[in-house]
Amino acid sequence: MAARFLGLLERPEIYRKLCAAQSGVCRDLLLEHFDRLCKIASTRFRRAVFLGTGTRYFAAREAALEMLEMTSGRITTIAKSYLVLRHGPMSFVHEDTLVVGQLSSDPATRAYELDRLAELDRKKLGLSKVLLGTNVPGSAARVGDQIIHCPGLGELCDDDSDHICGCRATIGFLSLPRRRTQP
Repeated sequence: MAARFLGLLERPEIYRKLCAAQSGVCRDLLLEHFDRLCKIASTRFRRAVFLGTGTRYFAAREAALEMLEMTSGRITTIAKSYLVLRHGPMSFVHEDTLVVGQLSSDPATRAYELDRLAELDRKKLGLSKVLLGTNVPGSAARVGDQIIHCPGLGELCDDDSDHICGCRATIGFLSLPRRRTQP
């Protein structure tokens, strides 16, 4: 967010509105989906793949690193773009892998992302998927998958919503049962 502020030095009111919108989406994410996040956290996954396109790829990288750190390496993680996933890293997705897909608001980009997720389903790869976005079609989920609808993302462009998709609180809930114990 600090770097985003530098781009809006001449227009601080836009920055304030952006911060308020992002805060609202994060708040709603936790308030509306707390139980679902806890259910996901209790799943017996040992690997996690975080997917994102554009700036959401960088949020996926942060989420993967956060989970790796919070679990002291007990969960093996990778972050990839949907495009790169197809070219080799798909072999990382086993029967014990949680796939976290952040979906773009751009229709053309989202169509490609949904096609990659459907390919995972056709190949019967992964334990389950967690899909984050706005207006996520139910057809993108199979039994055991979770769709986390974030309605406020529709008002933010993809470049302004990467912080929400990589929300540390979400990753904290996903790794909660596997956190290292403190003395």
